[in-house]
Amino acid sequence: MSNVNTLRVVHFPRIIVLSLPLALFLPSLFARCSTPHRHGSNSASVHHQYLTADTRPQAAVIRQVLLGMRDASLAGTPRAQVEAEGAARLQAAGFQVDYAVVRLPDLGEPGEDAGARVALVAARLGSTRLIDNIEF
Repeated sequence: MSNVNTLRVVHFPRIIVLSLPLALFLPSLFARCSTPHRHGSNSASVHHQYLTADTRPQAAVIRQVLLGMRDASLAGTPRAQVEAEGAARLQAAGFQVDYAVVRLPDLGEPGEDAGARVALVAARLGSTRLIDNIEF
């Protein structure tokens, strides 16, 4: 059994959040809202209990990398380059990178056409695995 804590930041793919209540025929009202940021991360959830005072500021690098991946993608940088640079930046900050990728919102491989995308990162910081994404 692994000794790694896996954490999921509260950003679920929109398709899951919107489809589940409808599939279960639940009366639903959806409102898009931003998630509060704490310590520079993407969530105010309890995932900070797994981080030390030293690693909390370091964890904020994930958000910065995601924003950089988004900006580079929107500027027309090739996807392979965006992903490689994102992973390299995380590694330089001390993360053990599982993935830093750009995908379609349904997590499929994007084609050449412009459209909605999502940048996704999963990386370990010590024994804590942090996962985050940003849609654009």
